[in-house]
Amino acid sequence: MSTNGDTAASISMQPRRHMIGSAFVIWIDDKFDPADESCQNTLVQLQSAVPNVYVFGQRDECADFLTDISDTDAYLIISGPVGQQMIPLIHDVPHLNSIYVYHRSQNLDANDNYASNKIKGIYTEITLLCDALKMINKQCNRNDIALSFLKTNIDADSQNIDQLDPTFMYTMLLKEAILTTKYDEKAKNDFIQLWRDAYSNNTAILSHIDAFEKTYCSQKTISWYTREYFIYQMLNCSLRTLEVDVIMKMGFFICDLHRQIESLQKQQIIHYHEKTFEVFRGQGLFIVDFAKLEKNKGGLISFNNFLSTSTNRDVSLRYAEASSGSSDVVAVLFRMLIDSSKSTIAFASIREMSDFLEEEEILFSMHTVFRINEIRKLENSLLLYQVDLQLTSDDDQELRQLTEYIRQDMGSSSASGRVGQVLLRMGQLEKAEEVYTALLEQTTDEISRAHIYHQLGFMQRGQGLHKKALSFNEKALEIRRRVLPEDHPSLAITYNNIGSVCLDMSQTEKALEYYDKAHQILEKTLHPNSPMLATSYNNIGTVYSEMGNYAKAYEMYEKSLKIRQIAMPANHPDLANSYRNVGGVYYDMHNYRQALEFYYKALEIDKKVLPPSHPNLASSYNNIGAVHFDIGNAASALRCYEKALEIFEKNCSTNHLDLSATYSNIGHVHHRMGHYSQALEFYYKTLQIDEKLLSSSHPRLSQSYNAIGALYSSMADYPKALEYLLKIQEIYEKSLPLNHTSLAIFYLSIGDVYRLLGNYEKALWFQHEANKIFKNILPFDHLHMAISYCNIAAVYRDMNDNFTALDFYEKSLPILEKNAYADHSYLATCYHGIGTVHRNLANYTKALEFFEKSLRIREISLPPDHPDIAQSYHNIGFIYQTNGDSYKAIDFYEKAVKITEKCGYSHTPSSVILYQDIATAYLVVGQMVKAVHFLEKAFANIHKIFPSTDPTVTKLKNTIDHIKMML
Repeated sequence: MSTNGDTAASISMQPRRHMIGSAFVIWIDDKFDPADESCQNTLVQLQSAVPNVYVFGQRDECADFLTDISDTDAYLIISGPVGQQMIPLIHDVPHLNSIYVYHRSQNLDANDNYASNKIKGIYTEITLLCDALKMINKQCNRNDIALSFLKTNIDADSQNIDQLDPTFMYTMLLKEAILTTKYDEKAKNDFIQLWRDAYSNNTAILSHIDAFEKTYCSQKTISWYTREYFIYQMLNCSLRTLEVDVIMKMGFFICDLHRQIESLQKQQIIHYHEKTFEVFRGQGLFIVDFAKLEKNKGGLISFNNFLSTSTNRDVSLRYAEASSGSSDVVAVLFRMLIDSSKSTIAFASIREMSDFLEEEEILFSMHTVFRINEIRKLENSLLLYQVDLQLTSDDDQELRQLTEYIRQDMGSSSASGRVGQVLLRMGQLEKAEEVYTALLEQTTDEISRAHIYHQLGFMQRGQGLHKKALSFNEKALEIRRRVLPEDHPSLAITYNNIGSVCLDMSQTEKALEYYDKAHQILEKTLHPNSPMLATSYNNIGTVYSEMGNYAKAYEMYEKSLKIRQIAMPANHPDLANSYRNVGGVYYDMHNYRQALEFYYKALEIDKKVLPPSHPNLASSYNNIGAVHFDIGNAASALRCYEKALEIFEKNCSTNHLDLSATYSNIGHVHHRMGHYSQALEFYYKTLQIDEKLLSSSHPRLSQSYNAIGALYSSMADYPKALEYLLKIQEIYEKSLPLNHTSLAIFYLSIGDVYRLLGNYEKALWFQHEANKIFKNILPFDHLHMAISYCNIAAVYRDMNDNFTALDFYEKSLPILEKNAYADHSYLATCYHGIGTVHRNLANYTKALEFFEKSLRIREISLPPDHPDIAQSYHNIGFIYQTNGDSYKAIDFYEKAVKITEKCGYSHTPSSVILYQDIATAYLVVGQMVKAVHFLEKAFANIHKIFPSTDPTVTKLKNTIDHIKMML
C-alpha cells in the first residue's frame, strides 16, 4: 500500500483475509517516523500482540483504508491531533468495532476531547494497550470458527440430502483426503514460505516463523497450535472461508495435529473410557449463525475446525461474557455432553502441552458433530445464552448417511487423487492442477496416467486453455486405445472430453462426431439410467443448441434430466447443470418464464452444495441476469451480473472467457440504460480477453465486434459501427451454417447501420436475408421475427415508402404484443416507428397516439435520462408544434434537450434537428432571443456533421443572421 511523502508509513502486508485473525488493527499517528527507534519499538510490541498493524500518518488515507476493508472488524488506535480529527469521520463505520487512545507522553492534555462511545480506553503505557489488544485478538479468533448446521430429514431411499451444508461437505472431503496423504519436508517448507510472504513486514511473527522452522516436529504440533496468535488463527479462518490454498499448505500440520490428538487419546483412555463427562466452550456467535442455531434445534451442528473446549465452566463463561459487548454477535456458553462409550471422535486433554494451563483444555479433532438439545438464556443475563449439545454417537443414522454419501461420491483413488477431486468439485482448478501435475510425475501405471491426463484436460478446459486441454485429452485417448477394449466406458469419457473441447473451439461437427462415438459405447455397455449416459445426452444436446436446433437440444436435455432425477440425489451439481441447460433452451426460444423457473432450480441447488465462490454459481447468476435483461429488468440483470463478476474475479485469471462473457453482459446493461461510456469500457475489456485467447475466426470474437458496433451505432458514430460489424461478416459466413440464428442477428445489426448511413439498398438486402433465415428456423410468432419485420419497416420508412413500412410494422405488432413477457423496449420501438410513419403521412392524431404509447413504455423500463426517451419527447413535441400548440411543444422539446445535453450527444444529426425545431417553436411564440440561442447551438454542432461549404450550413447561418437583425 502506498503512502504520500514521509509523514505516514504502511507497516504491513496488503490485507489477505484468510491469513489473519479477526483483530485488524489500524494505528494513526502523524508523528510516527519509521526511522525512529522508539516508534519501531512501539510497533514491534503491537505486532507481538496482534498479527497485523497498519500505520498511517494522514487522516484521509487512513479513512479510505478503513472503509475499504468492510469484510472484517477493525480496531483503531489514535494518537495526537490527527487521531482526534479522525473520530467524526469514521465513528459510524459499521465494522469499526473499537477505538483506543494512545499517548506516548505520560501527561494527558486536559483539552483532549474524545467524544465517542466506541472508545474503550485511553493508554499511556504501550504494554497495557498490547494486553488489551491480545485479549481482543484471542476473542476474535475464538469466534472465527467454521460451523455447519445439518438438517436431519434425509431419506435414504431417495438419497436426498436435503440441506447438506457445502462447507461441511468440502471440509470433510478435504480432511479425509489430507489424513491419507503422506507429507515430506517440502510440505513444511512450502507452508513456511507462504507464512513468510504473508507476514514479511511483521518482525515479531517472522522471529516465531524462524523458531518454527528450526524446532517444529510432529510431537510438538499441539504446543504450536495453542500459541497465542499463531497457527490456529490461520487454520480456523481458512476453514471458515474455504481458502483452499492455505488449507492445502497446512495439510501436513492438520495431519500431524490429528495424529497427536489420537496418540494422546490412547494414552489417556483410562481417564475417559466408557465415561460420560461435560466440557464447555464460551464464545460469540455471529447473529446470523445464532439464528441458524435456534432454527436447527434438534438437528446437528458441526465444528469444522479443531475444537478447543474446557472442563472448567468458569473459564469458558469468561470467554462468553467477553463477547457480550459486541453488537454483531450473541454471547454463547456451549455445554457439551460427551459419552466416550458411543463415539470414536478423536479428543484429548492437552493441559500439559498448552500454553494456557489454567484453561484445562480438551481438544477435539475436526468435524466434531453434536446434536442441539437445548437453548436458553442464563439467569440474570439478557445477553448470554447456554446451548446444550450432545456428542453424536457413531451409529447416528442421519450423520452416517451424510458421511457415507460423501465417501461413495468420492470414489476410490489415491490420497492425492482424492484431494484433486475435492478441489475440482470446489471449482479450484489451478490448485487441482498443481496436485495432478505432481501426481503425474510420481505415476508410472499407464491407466492411472491416462486418468491424470483426463483430469488435467478438464482443468485446462475450465481455464479456457483449449489447445492444452485438447493435447491432454489426446494423450489420455492414445493410452486408453492402446490398453483398453474399444468399447470400454473409459474411452467414451475421453471421446466426450475431446468433443467438449471441440465445441468450445466452435468445431460443432467435430464435437458431434466425438459425442456420437462416446454415446454408442455407453448405450452398449451401461444401464439405461446410468449417470454417464445422462452426461452423454447432455453433451449432444449442447451441440444441437449451438447449432440453433433447439427442438433437438431440448429432446437430448430432457433425456439427460430424466436419468439424473432417477439416479442422483436431488441436490447433485449435475442435476443443477441439467436444469441450467433446459433453462438455456427455453431462453433461446424466448420462453422466459420457463427459462427462469429452471435457472432458479439450478441456483437453488448450487447455493446448497457448492462453495460461495464456485464458478457454477456465477454461471447461474449470469443466466438469470440474461433473462432479466431480455425482459427489460435492467437493474435486476445488473445485480445478477455483478454477483457473477465478483465470483469470476476471485476464481479466474485476468484472461478467462467466463470473465470476458460477464464483462460483456454488464456492458449490455449499460448500453441498454444509455450509459454508453461505461458500456464501451466493459466491451473493450471483453474484446481484449477474446482477442488474446481466441483465433481470429472464432464466432465468439464476432459477438464482441457486434456489441461494440451496435454501441457505436447508438452513439450515432455509424462509420465506426460499420468498421466493427464488417469484421464479423467473414467470420460468421465461414464458421456458421447458412441458417444459424447468430448470422441472422448479425444481418439485422449491419443492415440497420447501412440504413442509418443512407445506403438503403444494402440495408434492405441484409434485413431480408435475416428474415429468410428466421422464417426457416423459427416459429412465425417468434420474437426475432417481430424484430426483423420492424427493421425492414424502418428501411422503407426512411425511403419514404410509408405504406410498405406500415405493412411490415403491422406484421410485427401482434407478435410483440403477444410476447408481453419479453423485453418491452422492442414494443416501444415498434410503436415509435408506427408513429413516425403516421407523422410522415400527416395522420397526426394517430402519430401522437403511438408516440405516447412508446413513451409510456420507455419511461417505465428505461432510466429517466435515456436517449430513447429524449427521442420520444422530441417527436411528441413536433406533433404538438404541427398542430399549432407551440407552448406544449416547447415543454417536450426542453425535456428532450435536457436529456440530450446531459448524455453528451448534442453533436448528432438528431440533436441539430431538435435545436432547430425548438428554435422554430420559440420564434412562433415571439421569443426571438431563445430562438437564436438554440439556432446557434445547432450551428455550433452542424460543423461536426457537414463541411462549412455545405448548403445546409450556409442556410442555417443566414437564418441566424436574419433573426439577429430583427432583434
